[in-house]
Amino acid sequence: MLVFLCLVLGLTVLGHSLPQFEVYWESAGSYEYPGDIDSPTWYIDLENIKAGLPGNLAGPSIVTIGFADGCVEKCQEEYPDEFCSKYPPEGVPNKPRSVDDWGTKFNITSSMMTKGIAALKAEGAKVHLSYDSIHPMQGGGLEDASQDMNHAYRLAQRMVRNIEEWGLDGVDILYYGGYGGSFYAYTNIGFQHHLLKDLRQLLPPEKTISYTTVHPPSGGLWYPMEEVISIAHRYMDTINVLYVPGYEDSVLNKLTDELGVPAHKIGWLLDLVTTGHTEEDMLNMVSSIKQKGLRGLSVFNANNENEHFGGEYLKTIAEILYE
Repeated sequence: MLVFLCLVLGLTVLGHSLPQFEVYWESAGSYEYPGDIDSPTWYIDLENIKAGLPGNLAGPSIVTIGFADGCVEKCQEEYPDEFCSKYPPEGVPNKPRSVDDWGTKFNITSSMMTKGIAALKAEGAKVHLSYDSIHPMQGGGLEDASQDMNHAYRLAQRMVRNIEEWGLDGVDILYYGGYGGSFYAYTNIGFQHHLLKDLRQLLPPEKTISYTTVHPPSGGLWYPMEEVISIAHRYMDTINVLYVPGYEDSVLNKLTDELGVPAHKIGWLLDLVTTGHTEEDMLNMVSSIKQKGLRGLSVFNANNENEHFGGEYLKTIAEILYE
């Protein structure tokens, strides 16, 4: 019995020691080519991502669906469409009424998501939903709404409903913000703080919250991510930061020493679409994750990777990350 207990505890510790490997799946073109043999090379069905349990050598252990938005008033459920039996989350794959035959197209995406999420989870992978806009929206996500405590709570409620309705494992917030000396009026720090606090209170404890930024600190300014992370990192399970060669130590020092973020919550974001990281950069990220005990690596995105590498690059990362 004691030996069995030790084995179980050993496996638990080993499971937690494995780095996290995540890939984003861009939903925008999902209704155009499902099952089409003539689909473009950038397109990949959600279920065809080679995801599995942590330590899976074929690819990631987390697939994050992008991107939902922050609608809190007059949202898509108030505009029923006879062709859509189940709406995908607001903003996935597009804003309602922003494309022709949106009910028919969104029905294709929701069917694909239902099938894909089930297939990925059957392989042991986690599936998350990412929001690329956390300022509140109204009118089908087409107009700004006020950034107040009521809307922070309502947006947190919407996020929780999405997670429950689709059987997902976590929420990701992909945030752009300002950098390079600029402050933007729409980046309300108080709103983000209360949203994250409400979200943590409303989500079951096993559901995760990640906060991802595509901008590293620039010129000492990282607004409002610096302020938000400083006061709200206790509500976050993972904080992903875009990897910029040569700046990794300064970024990590800022997060850990200045903002008090534990190293095990920090992950690197590898952006294949706009940054074009080299293989050397990827190897440096993996080395940094292993040596410093970081959370893991997040790749944007599976669609772009499929176009250029057909899954082989994700496989390579997994093999190096878990070797």
